Amino acid sequence: MTNTDFNTPITHNSDWLFLFDGTHTNPNGNPDADNQPRIDWQPQGPIALSSDVRQKQFVRQVIQQWMSDAQHAQGYDIFVNRQAFSEVVTAQKRFEQFLKENHLARAPLEDKIAALLHRYIDIRWFGVLIPLKGKDNKNTNTKNSKKDSPSKNNAQNAKQNPEVSQIKMEDLSGQNSATESPADNPAPNDVDSPAIDIPSDSPSRSDKGDAIVRIGPIQITWATSLHPVELLSHTLTSTFASTDNKNQGTFGNDHRLRYAFMASSGVINVARAQQTLLTPLDVDLFDFSLIHGFALVPSRSKIGLASRFYLRIEYRDRFTTAGDLRERIHPVISTNEPTRLADVQMDLMPLMDWITDHAEAIEHVWYWHDPIQTPLDAASQQALHAHPLCQPLDMNHLRNTFLNPPVRSMTASK
Repeated sequence: MTNTDFNTPITHNSDWLFLFDGTHTNPNGNPDADNQPRIDWQPQGPIALSSDVRQKQFVRQVIQQWMSDAQHAQGYDIFVNRQAFSEVVTAQKRFEQFLKENHLARAPLEDKIAALLHRYIDIRWFGVLIPLKGKDNKNTNTKNSKKDSPSKNNAQNAKQNPEVSQIKMEDLSGQNSATESPADNPAPNDVDSPAIDIPSDSPSRSDKGDAIVRIGPIQITWATSLHPVELLSHTLTSTFASTDNKNQGTFGNDHRLRYAFMASSGVINVARAQQTLLTPLDVDLFDFSLIHGFALVPSRSKIGLASRFYLRIEYRDRFTTAGDLRERIHPVISTNEPTRLADVQMDLMPLMDWITDHAEAIEHVWYWHDPIQTPLDAASQQALHAHPLCQPLDMNHLRNTFLNPPVRSMTASK
């Protein structure tokens, strides 16, 4: 927990670590492989993967499904939102819909962007790329601007990367007809949304050319299992026929992992936050939504996933970083084939030593762990609770903030 400031962008960088596990789940199905769990085949065995996009989808869905329409309108809406359309649309069309609904079609571009940042928390978190057309595309008639300009490159990136320029609405709602299992259609949360996350080589801001570009201040790694996993496949039958002329149900495959203990890490960047106007309150809501995402937006293949541990280091300066925090923890696996949380314990002492060594550069270390089943070993728990920089997240405060967020002021968006 930071503080409840909702009008001023953050002033501290952060590194964070998130640990979760799942029994008989599919953390992230691969539509190119019959929706099997994503796997990195390593010499020591298959390592489970969950993309950054899948993790962002959980966080977005918490806000979208649990906050009211009134709260969405007050600055906590989701731009990458399947419910807004019944078909695949471009980010540009989603933007045009927003302008029409808010009577901003004739407004100056800077006012449109201010309103966009004010309303959509997922843009403040993760950024956006929206190709422009018409009067908003100010360089279309300027010959010199067409020559190797960053905005031209942005438009080319959008054309060459459909996952950047389009909101893949069928991916947000569930699997499309080419990938869904005829035996048992997954729930709407079961497929990644490539959505509109931004290429890493795009400039952080480009509003006067061919696109609105904001690289998100919150960036997330792909989650990986900390041990080799075992894949399970089962054949299922469906009550319903696949087509009208069929007289019986169809068959399909259901793919799961027997057990996976997984870790992801990420950053929150102050420089990017100045461009999306990410506030401390937005960070609080990210913390809450990440921790509670599995429980609040379950689906058929995700119902066994559970959050186990979250830690965020907030720095005093803009230069200190611990890097990927997964490199500073050590999993202790008690068996070659873990099947439950009791088979895994986490040694945080390398990370705790780093925190102690860099104490002068650290403002706070916020943490949360499952109060019933913590994955931390005894020494790590003791060191974490005793360290003067480490403070547990006030989950009651975060819950109350989530249930009754303050109305954002438009002055925060200008």
